[in-house]
Amino acid sequence: MKVENVPEDLFSPVYFRAKETQRPNGIIKDSLAVKIVEQMSPNCLVVDDWAIQFGIAIHTLIVDDIVKQFLQQHPNAAIVILGGGLATRPLLMDNNRAEWFCVDAPYVELFWSQLVGESQRNHFIASVVTDLSWMNQISEAGRAVLFVAEGIFLYLTEAEVKQVIFSLQQRFPNSEIVIEVIGKFILKSTQFFRSKAVPGGRFQWGINDCSEMETWSSGIKLIKEYFCYDYYKERQGIMRFLPYLVGGKQKLLKVAHFRLFK
Repeated sequence: MKVENVPEDLFSPVYFRAKETQRPNGIIKDSLAVKIVEQMSPNCLVVDDWAIQFGIAIHTLIVDDIVKQFLQQHPNAAIVILGGGLATRPLLMDNNRAEWFCVDAPYVELFWSQLVGESQRNHFIASVVTDLSWMNQISEAGRAVLFVAEGIFLYLTEAEVKQVIFSLQQRFPNSEIVIEVIGKFILKSTQFFRSKAVPGGRFQWGINDCSEMETWSSGIKLIKEYFCYDYYKERQGIMRFLPYLVGGKQKLLKVAHFRLFK
């Protein structure tokens, strides 16, 4: 029996990961996404978009590599996925030692429990990311902590992004966070032209140079910034010219990895 009326913001990321997995030369391989899509019936029109699919595949590839390296260094770590939706990473990358947390809005929990599921080391915290009380449910207990923020900070205001990061600094000093970030070109394009590919239509926060976030606080240190248009240029088609047309790849999609201190 299929899970009915899955909201677009939950369905689309899994759908595009599944579509990419099914390509013979797919950038990522997420067999669980394929299975989950087969179990879902969305409440929206399914619109294929190769550019969105490419972007999701690339930032998934980058974040997967960061998480993999973090777990190699800290096998008993806590991995906290902010706005995780139907994230399959806790099941695909589990090392039988780490503890995983998905923090997302309460309405997500019903779908998550049916399609992903609670286990001894994989937990759902029903809370919007900006309600900082969710942090009380995560015990650091001397272990390393990595926060993953894919597809969530884009929908927050800059003030809200700062509030979350400052709180993480104080509550989880010496933790790390990896963030999906958009540049100002993408931000402005969704503000002027409502996008059917973006749940809600518009993003709210973007930044061209992620090192600028270090000026927010002395306890924010950029480890590395990854530009999605540096990867798989043979798959980009005419989109490979976009960085030149908009004035630089920093204005487009990227991933930023930070270390947080008090």
